[in-house]
Amino acid sequence: MTSSRKIHRLFQEIIGISPERFSQVIRFQSSLMFLDYNSSLQGYEITNDFGFYDQSHFIRFFKKRMGKLPSFVKPSDFYNT
Repeated sequence: MTSSRKIHRLFQEIIGISPERFSQVIRFQSSLMFLDYNSSLQGYEITNDFGFYDQSHFIRFFKKRMGKLPSFVKPSDFYNT
């Protein structure tokens, strides 16, 4: 039987980041795509859908990764055009 620690270590060796970090990246990318396709929505409207505790958690998480608040991000920020 393989321990969870070994699976965690193998995941990190193969993927290059921890499973927790990978989950954060996927969650963040999903929220960005959702906001891009639903630009009229505000951050608080998607917090539960993407596993954030509340609106302030989502905003802090978003600002830390993008350097901007969600309300100041436009679709062109996501693409190299």
